Amino acid sequence: MAEHVTEVKLKANEFLWQANQSQEYLYVLQNGLLYAYFETSEGKSFCKEVYWENDLIFGFRSLLSDNAFPFSVRSIEPSVLYRFPLQHYLSLVKKHHDWQAFHLSVVSEYYMYKEGKEEFLLLNTPEQRVALFFETYPHLLPRLPQHVIASYLGMTPISFSRIKKRLGLLTNVNAAG
Repeated sequence: MAEHVTEVKLKANEFLWQANQSQEYLYVLQNGLLYAYFETSEGKSFCKEVYWENDLIFGFRSLLSDNAFPFSVRSIEPSVLYRFPLQHYLSLVKKHHDWQAFHLSVVSEYYMYKEGKEEFLLLNTPEQRVALFFETYPHLLPRLPQHVIASYLGMTPISFSRIKKRLGLLTNVNAAG
């Protein structure tokens, strides 16, 4: 299996993939930080996901439907990933019980995370979302640009900055835009 794994190194602000590319690989993030985002035709972006060490990175919809990625993934800081060919992965899942169990756990974890994120975004006020993000991800705060956190939380950078000020949280976040 090791012959199918390739190391990928990204500099800061490099694409892992861009929207509308076909999915050929699954990735495991060894170290670094990346984010996934949708971009409108007007150039406005919306962060859907942040990835850090040991995360599995793939386009779930693309995995299930064989469609191109509807979003881009870009590095925030220099990152090292390991890529694994999607077709080989799917072949292992079809042939081996252990890989089927692994795949089921990945799908289950992904679903639980997505449902939890929906609940987080829909049932909490903007202030609660900011406070919960600070409480849950303190290790990411110095590493993430403000505009990425704001977008992930469903607000503008200006709103995010005002809420941080109201909550007394200004000193804990990366000032990079």
